[in-house]
Amino acid sequence: QSTWGERVGRRGNRGILTRSTQLSHSPIVDICMGRLRSTLHQAGRKDTANIEPFITLQLDIQDDKIHRIKDALEAFFSQEELHGFTSSDTNKEVDAYRKLSLEHLPPVLILQLKRFCYDVERGRLIKLDKSIQFDIALEIPKECISPTLKRDPMTEHRRKYYRLFAVVYHHGERAEGGHYTTMLYHTGTVGWLAADDTSIRPVKPQQVLRGPPNSTAYLLCYRRMDYSVNTTNNYPQTR
Repeated sequence: QSTWGERVGRRGNRGILTRSTQLSHSPIVDICMGRLRSTLHQAGRKDTANIEPFITLQLDIQDDKIHRIKDALEAFFSQEELHGFTSSDTNKEVDAYRKLSLEHLPPVLILQLKRFCYDVERGRLIKLDKSIQFDIALEIPKECISPTLKRDPMTEHRRKYYRLFAVVYHHGERAEGGHYTTMLYHTGTVGWLAADDTSIRPVKPQQVLRGPPNSTAYLLCYRRMDYSVNTTNNYPQTR
């Protein structure tokens, strides 16, 4: 379901024309859904923005400059110049760019590292077997946050801070196969556990960040710091 709206300034000045898409409520949507704002700026026209929901953020890690999760996030939300963009009013090329930003920070943020890509020369899918550094604590860079969200004082004080609670690793060198394992933080034991099929054993935080031998991190799951787990129904609660 999509709706259109226009943000009006304090003095009645017209702002950005915005289209927003909504998802139906469900436990997964309520816990994991965030919102992305995609703003299009073109010379001589009012900015327009689409607000779209997401469950996972898919981060490109191919660039040689990307070594950390922060690098991948900043690249994902960097300004994209739109070369050859044609104005619908004049049918002439105009300067334009697109900028993504986070409009809503979900209680659970799932980051997917795009390790599998198509190699044109080889004619097949390959795995990017590069190491990407991540930490237990994650602060969303301010460059990734929308102007609307920045105006919310709770964003600066609490909502942009996350803590890692699960990692999914891919084992193997080929994209066509391999094996997946998980390390997750267990609130009952107040510690980290490694799960590999039927094998479950305790591990230290350093092992989580390093990962199992011959593996690379594929999915990172972070919990927003102003949310806690209600042990009665396992549903996140706002502090």
